[in-house]
Amino acid sequence: MEKSVPHCRLAIVLALLEAGMVRSTMSALSGAAAMGLTSTT
Repeated sequence: MEKSVPHCRLAIVLALLEAGMVRSTMSALSGAAAMGLTSTT
């Protein structure tokens, strides 16, 4: 069953990643690449 509402807003996740407070997994990075998303840094 799919959720219709995310746990956390994307802007918050991006800010945490940029601040180095969380790390992304290889699975997340490969999934983002498959969707055409690229790093902004």
